[in-house]
Amino acid sequence: MTELTKEYAEALFSLGMEKGKTDSYAESLDTVLGHFRNEPEYIDLLSSPGISGKERAGLFCAAFEGKIEEDVLSFICLLCERGHIRGYEDCVGEYRTLLDASHMISTARVVSAVPLTEDQLKRIKENLEAQSRHSVTVISETDSALIGGVVIEMDGKVIDGSIRRRLQEVKEVISK
Repeated sequence: MTELTKEYAEALFSLGMEKGKTDSYAESLDTVLGHFRNEPEYIDLLSSPGISGKERAGLFCAAFEGKIEEDVLSFICLLCERGHIRGYEDCVGEYRTLLDASHMISTARVVSAVPLTEDQLKRIKENLEAQSRHSVTVISETDSALIGGVVIEMDGKVIDGSIRRRLQEVKEVISK
């Protein structure tokens, strides 16, 4: 994610906070993101250097006017005009992070060597919620390179309990 997309997301989030519409802005952002994911060629059209920024914004406005929040429409038109529409998905991700933080919700990415059971994920979630004292959404992934154990990323922190890391530590001690 670039610093620019972060700044755009923060600006939209600030506006949403000011107007009390952060959740409805998120819904509008997700609506457009769904369209972009279903029709990736639409992003190509909206970022085409052969079409002026104003024309690209006009195309987007014509397609979404009245279907999403007006401020979100203006926000995305601005991205089109300035040639930053390819960073849209990153903007939405950053907006979601800000929204979750405002609702005191964290997202924890739990990576394990093998798929975790529902019970294991539930226990991890409960422990993380107890430590952070707020709600946690757990996203589970697998990576066989870990060999065993888990790596948890949440709120900019990493808890690495993988066997791969432990083997690396042993290797470093032996190398000295």
